[in-house]
Amino acid sequence: MLLLSSSSLGKELSFQITWLNLFFAMGVSLLFGMISAIAPALNAMRIEPINAINRT
Repeated sequence: MLLLSSSSLGKELSFQITWLNLFFAMGVSLLFGMISAIAPALNAMRIEPINAINRT
C-alpha cells in the first residue's frame, strides 16, 4: 500500500477492509485449500495401509 500511495495509480485506488471482504477471502482460501488437498488424499487412499507402514 505504501508503494502504491506514492504512485499515480495509488491516488485512484482506495482500500477498504470489510467483513464481507474478509469472509470472501476466507472462503476462497478454504476452497483452494480443499481442492489442493484432493490429489494427495486420493493418492494416499490407493496405498495399502501395511505397505505405507513398511515404507517408513
